[in-house]
Amino acid sequence: MIVWLAKAWNRSGPGALSLSTVRIAAISLFLGTLVMVLSLATVHGFRKAIRMRAAAFVGHLVVQSYGASDTRLPFLEEDPQLVGHLRLLPDIVAVNPVLTRPAIVKTGDDITGVMVKGVASDFNGLGIFRVPPPGWLYISRLLAQRLGLDSSATAKVYFLTPDTLGGLTLRLPRTYQVAVGYHTGLQELDEALALASLEDLREVFCPPGVPCVTSYECHFNHPPDPEVAERISLLLPPDVSLLTTRDILPQLHEWLDYLDVNIFIISALLLAVGLLSTAAAFLTLVLERGRAVALLRALGMAPRLILATFAWRFAGIVLISVVLGDLVALGLITVQTQFSLVPLDPETYYLDTVPMAWDGLRTLLINGLSIVLAGVAMLIPAIYIWRMRISQALRME
Repeated sequence: MIVWLAKAWNRSGPGALSLSTVRIAAISLFLGTLVMVLSLATVHGFRKAIRMRAAAFVGHLVVQSYGASDTRLPFLEEDPQLVGHLRLLPDIVAVNPVLTRPAIVKTGDDITGVMVKGVASDFNGLGIFRVPPPGWLYISRLLAQRLGLDSSATAKVYFLTPDTLGGLTLRLPRTYQVAVGYHTGLQELDEALALASLEDLREVFCPPGVPCVTSYECHFNHPPDPEVAERISLLLPPDVSLLTTRDILPQLHEWLDYLDVNIFIISALLLAVGLLSTAAAFLTLVLERGRAVALLRALGMAPRLILATFAWRFAGIVLISVVLGDLVALGLITVQTQFSLVPLDPETYYLDTVPMAWDGLRTLLINGLSIVLAGVAMLIPAIYIWRMRISQALRME
């Protein structure tokens, strides 16, 4: 009975008011779903791309001495046993021993301060960096442009070391051949980091025969949860600390967190528009069929069955709109991922193209919320059906 009535009422004439209103509601739900899914995919893609690049710089987790800072980087004697324990962690990709020192790079009349990171030949740079051979300094394109360098140039590097008074002193310069290449778009890191051979820096700073490091960078298949990092920190020796990428680059992660606020505002507005348009369409549909509803009430049909009839008709419209929005969004995400059609300004957004990644869990949450709100939109027509005065409704034109 309910299905038959729903199909019969669905055959409205071409000039019916409800037909245009229902189309508007369907289009609103479709566009709302499309925009929300694309927004979620963009934010998810931004997070993955930027966190991957940040992890290539510093690792997902960093083990270093307590009290370390940009200017004070205490040395640790390389501990093969500790490295072995770290390499047994779940989802671990690599454990990179590094030796990082502040330095001044001088080329002609130009000078700049950088952090020189000494890396071993098996350094895992997640495909962004390559390992420089001994005697070479690997810098970003941004830093090379600032210093007016190219890959055929040489540069003098003055390493800074702490003195007995707590200050910094310059060591005698070392001459490096410059290699220009990497560009991550993370300006604060591109302009402040240079890579060198771990053997070169150990020759300068480590006692003879003692392989020293300043930290161990741990790379994982996926960023570890804070609970996992906390458990790992309990297994470490008491003279070292464990830092996450968020601890090392807090401003970058705060910027990513702000994106969630924007997505929440956009989603709330779109859901509100969808709720209002759905409620208006459903109420118009009920009003247009007011005499039929009154006649069914007069014949003894329960209000809940009448409401179920309208809900059956409207459920198909809601589901089709939501699913179609998901499919179109998935198609656009695939096209952008494969062909990078939408560019970005890397000076502002750190990336040169819009990254997108399908976020299945949040997409299902958005779809479920849209369907639930569509159900809530039926409450207003439901109240009208329950309070309808049959005698007045039968006299409606």
